[in-house]
Amino acid sequence: GAMTATIEGGTTPNERGNAFYYVGNGGDFGKSQIQGWAKNNFGDGTKTTLGNLTLNMNKGSRLFIAQNVGMDLSDTTGDTVSKATGANINGTDYKTFMLYLSKLTINQDVNLDNANDAYNQLEISNSSITNANTKTITGTKADQVAMAQENDSKLYARNKVTLSNEGTINLSGTGSTGIYAKYGELYNKATGVMSMGDKSTAIYGIEDSLIENAGKITIGSNSTGLYSEGSKTQTIKNTGEIESAGNDSVAISYKPDAALTPGTVLENTGKITMTGDRNTAMYATGTPGYTAKNSGTITLGDSASITSPNVGLYTDHNTVILQNTGKIESGNNTIGIYGHAVENSGDLKIGNAAIGIYSQSGNVNLTGGTITTGTDEAVGVYTVGSGQTVTNSGTSFNIGNNSFGFVNVGTG
Repeated sequence: GAMTATIEGGTTPNERGNAFYYVGNGGDFGKSQIQGWAKNNFGDGTKTTLGNLTLNMNKGSRLFIAQNVGMDLSDTTGDTVSKATGANINGTDYKTFMLYLSKLTINQDVNLDNANDAYNQLEISNSSITNANTKTITGTKADQVAMAQENDSKLYARNKVTLSNEGTINLSGTGSTGIYAKYGELYNKATGVMSMGDKSTAIYGIEDSLIENAGKITIGSNSTGLYSEGSKTQTIKNTGEIESAGNDSVAISYKPDAALTPGTVLENTGKITMTGDRNTAMYATGTPGYTAKNSGTITLGDSASITSPNVGLYTDHNTVILQNTGKIESGNNTIGIYGHAVENSGDLKIGNAAIGIYSQSGNVNLTGGTITTGTDEAVGVYTVGSGQTVTNSGTSFNIGNNSFGFVNVGTG
């Protein structure tokens, strides 16, 4: 006979009442699978008795917990569940699904500003999310996040949380994050386009997360394109494009764990273009020894002052080797490479009153390529440390008027 159930609400995932629970085997859990589940568990296998059930969903309640399943966003709505199960579902402001150890495909556009958007009605935990090609996630409010998941490295493999953008993510509000993961894999694929506002981060990974950009990322002022912190084995890989017309931003920022695997290389093979001021293309910090390498193309605009310049490659630690085998072109009052030990076999082209390589300690090895300077006391290689050795075994110099190839103000 007819039955009515009221599902109580809560303000946190652990407090919510829940109507249905399903554990899958990793396969799809779409409308037809939900329908089959209802017939098998609440019927005779050919029809379901859930048509006799009325669910009154209170605010903050939850319709479904689904574990180890694959779902399309379009199949997660209350209307889909109602039609698939036959149950009569009443209520607003409830959560449709808690997806746990599962995979969600965003197969329709998402508006984060709309509380009633199907994506905003989900809870997702320790799962993978893919924004499908041609689909767009849009938000205009401050502090929004397009995708975020955390993983437990003691229980699951890193790829249990794989967050991938194959479509478009456009978050114009300040303080927003495109993709965030703890011990996960984060990808902006070749078809992926990400556009972020000010004080925002496009891709943010912590605790040994893998980060790769093969698409296009645009960031505003005071923002970061790719950010990695706490890695012991992983680095950042940029084969795509990162660009900014803003100020005070960083395209790639890497701060690994002290126990980072020896021999790790942070590398840009793509294209970084930053036309504003006080920007850094590659920011390599942290205490362990590793190499930060540019084998791609870095282009930086003019700076107002050499004391707060645009910088191509930067490190504040003498354990980090900066290496350029690609191309770095920076404008007036800028610094191409700023750090300690430097290896250059690529091309450096700097503007007026700029510095190609600024080294505070360690040796500078020039084995190929060309360093071209502007005028007005620009400097190709500027060393300020003690006991440094500068070796040029293959780099050509084109020095502008009233400028210098080498300047040493250090000792020894």
